[in-house]
Amino acid sequence: MKLNSKNGTTLRYGIGLGTLTLALVLVGAIIAGAAAGAVATDTIAVDDPGNQSVDVTLDFSAATNATVALESGETTYDSTTVSGSAGGTQTVTLSAATAPQGNVTLNVTATNETAVSVNQTTLVTERTVSVANATTETVDVDVAYQANGTTDVTVLDDAGTTLLTDSMTYDGSDDDGVLSRSFNDSDGIQSGNLTVTLATSPATAHDSVAVDVSPVNDAQTGGGWVPDVGGISIPAPSVDLVPGGTATLAGGAIVLVLIGAAILGRN
Repeated sequence: MKLNSKNGTTLRYGIGLGTLTLALVLVGAIIAGAAAGAVATDTIAVDDPGNQSVDVTLDFSAATNATVALESGETTYDSTTVSGSAGGTQTVTLSAATAPQGNVTLNVTATNETAVSVNQTTLVTERTVSVANATTETVDVDVAYQANGTTDVTVLDDAGTTLLTDSMTYDGSDDDGVLSRSFNDSDGIQSGNLTVTLATSPATAHDSVAVDVSPVNDAQTGGGWVPDVGGISIPAPSVDLVPGGTATLAGGAIVLVLIGAAILGRN
């Protein structure tokens, strides 16, 4: 049987459209099969984006791919995809450098979402401070929490050597939600440029941090003991001038006895 030109053209178009439709259905099925499922979503406060990052540790019960991202709406600030196997653990670090100050969303998805779980999240803040004199200055840290959490503190010198480590845990018992620590030379602080790292887990517990250097307040003003005067320590009077009595000069090291002087003058 001979097909005329018109019917042959129609038949060819029909076959072409049918093939294209089938191909699109297959592609859609493949995409749907590979679509990532939600594992976890958290809201994290970022108060110093340029100095902060988020560590996410994932546990795998089967082989699959997982994607961890810092986002806000349609904007992704950092994202990493890792492959895991049964019984494996992967830790991903996301930079908050391009994120705005405020709340961001941590999204964890996986090809097989049932094979992935979040083990831990940590908000890491790294600050550099300069200590001019470790014997007269302290490094002060303040961590504000919006939920129960633990912050690990590490201080390194400019060569990367660990000078001290500490930890503080917030359990909701402090009304203002802030925990503070001050470190001096007896704790290991040295003069120079120091790197202070504050790692708060879970990351959702973090609200804000402050790291400062302040002078040690050990000056004696009024009263107390004035050392090394004639080989003994003399209690400094708590008044600057008592008419007819004693007077404390600058430094509290010289005591004038006016009554005694008057008596000697009469003799």
